[in-house]
Amino acid sequence: MNILKKLMIGMLIVSIMLIVSLMVVYQQVVSTDFKVVNHQDFVIEKGQTSFGLLSDIPFFDSQKNRYIARLWLKLNEEKTKIKVGHFELAERETLSTFFKKLVSGQQKQFSVSLIEGQSFDQWLKLLINSKHLIIDITDETILYEKFVSTNDFCRNDYQKLEGCLLADTYLYTSQDTLSSTLKRTYTQMSNALNRLWGARYQDIAIRSPYDALILASIIEKETAVATERGLISGVFNNRLHKNMRLQTDPTVIYGVRDEYEGDITRKHLRTPTPYNTYVIKGLPITPIAMVGLASLEAATKPELTDYLYFVAKGNGTHHFSETLAEHNKAVGLYQLNKGK
Repeated sequence: MNILKKLMIGMLIVSIMLIVSLMVVYQQVVSTDFKVVNHQDFVIEKGQTSFGLLSDIPFFDSQKNRYIARLWLKLNEEKTKIKVGHFELAERETLSTFFKKLVSGQQKQFSVSLIEGQSFDQWLKLLINSKHLIIDITDETILYEKFVSTNDFCRNDYQKLEGCLLADTYLYTSQDTLSSTLKRTYTQMSNALNRLWGARYQDIAIRSPYDALILASIIEKETAVATERGLISGVFNNRLHKNMRLQTDPTVIYGVRDEYEGDITRKHLRTPTPYNTYVIKGLPITPIAMVGLASLEAATKPELTDYLYFVAKGNGTHHFSETLAEHNKAVGLYQLNKGK
């Protein structure tokens, strides 16, 4: 009886030691910061399982650890319900935190910077060439019909999205489409424009949110130095109030896009297009570029000034004038003598 009792005690001790050892190894597998040499991306496709994924994860230096990980998954069945998508295994990631990402769908995010002053076509090309973005719709007219409802701020007869999408840096995942990404830029612009138009100066010359987009796009193209945005807007506001032509070169360039080769000619200035503000009075028919918040705010809150003219000085800034005589003198100084 004593021998049997000792044997049972011995077996109990061995069992306890084994259980403790397994618990220690198990705890190491699920909670230790395993040293991953380089971070790694995983694309989880439909039908792929958590157990199948274990062989690809660079956590385990032995078959024993991989076996314990399989046991951990069996004991944590909720961790097997992984989502489809593109996920990132970061350096010093733990097994538990990594599978938490897979189950919650916390996918790796990519970024794309959509720059103010560029055109819709330039944005479209950038998005088409962006990695991991699903390219679905690339036709501007179809995108317009998808985004713009009857009374939307961007409603126009030309079905153009130019100027209606807010410039910013946007995040996306491998499950996002080109159209869904652009839809977010449209929504962001709608929110920003609604806020800024509601806070606009009441005596400005523009009469609608869409006019604000058009003017903001011109300000965007004319401004190289941020501190001049409000002043340039003030000049345009004054000219519109006085029924003067805006006479701004970027509108000419936009109207003759295919013909423009870097220098504006007399022919360009005289070419009648619905964008040429040397020919038409008022604003062009649509925005001429994508805009950011700063130019949109300048359009709705122009700086109070008596200036009616400005000319580029060649260093990114402008010389502003109240009279035509002063302006012509500045043109002679900064433009006609350029290169002499």
